[in-house]
Amino acid sequence: MAPSRGVYQAIHDEYRDMATWYDSFWASYTDPVLRRPAEEVVRIIRRRPPPREPPAAAVTVLDVGAGTGALLRRLRDETSDLGGLVALVGAEPSGEMLEQARRKHTVPLILTCSSSNSPDQPPEDLPFADESTDIVVSTSAFHFFVDKVDALREMRRVLKREGGSLVITDWCNDYLLVKLYHLLERIRWNFALGYSEAYPGPVTSEEMAKLVRDAGFDNVRIATYRVRVFGFFFWGTHTVTATKP
Repeated sequence: MAPSRGVYQAIHDEYRDMATWYDSFWASYTDPVLRRPAEEVVRIIRRRPPPREPPAAAVTVLDVGAGTGALLRRLRDETSDLGGLVALVGAEPSGEMLEQARRKHTVPLILTCSSSNSPDQPPEDLPFADESTDIVVSTSAFHFFVDKVDALREMRRVLKREGGSLVITDWCNDYLLVKLYHLLERIRWNFALGYSEAYPGPVTSEEMAKLVRDAGFDNVRIATYRVRVFGFFFWGTHTVTATKP
């Protein structure tokens, strides 16, 4: 068994090893799962009033746990008609995943390693100024955060007060398949791979809504649903939206 290692080291090791083949292997999962959060973000962008002084008044979207940039690429394509009025930013703790994201983008995007590739620093720590972004979105990453309320408060910190919006899509522990997979992953990470306190895990929709409220957000709404992935699995998912007061 490998030496005992913490969850942040586990995340770095896991995604370092899969970065080069992540998109090709997980496409059947990411494509359908990203549909709902992308729609939510685009809806929020398009309902905002037109900027008076473009491009300084661009809408900034921060993707926390951006991975290889799949959501950012989707948002880029779906807002291309806005003429550069949307600034897309990615925060990703894995340097290897970040490098894949940089290689795949054909237009300038800001992609920042959220923890300077340090295995000891929580990946949810965001190197951005207070009230610096309009929309924070995160997909399939929230179950990795150890202190989920702190992670949400950090997202709230970087959101602007006027119209700052949160969109999180993640695994939903309301569903039996998710619970079973989580159990298997905990066994794999903690015992087979030797990581200590690894794989914090997903939460139920009720727990998710409470976490978002406890972090100080308003107008919390959550939708639970199943997404067909890999052709025949129906994966339990929830998307929560909220605003900064």
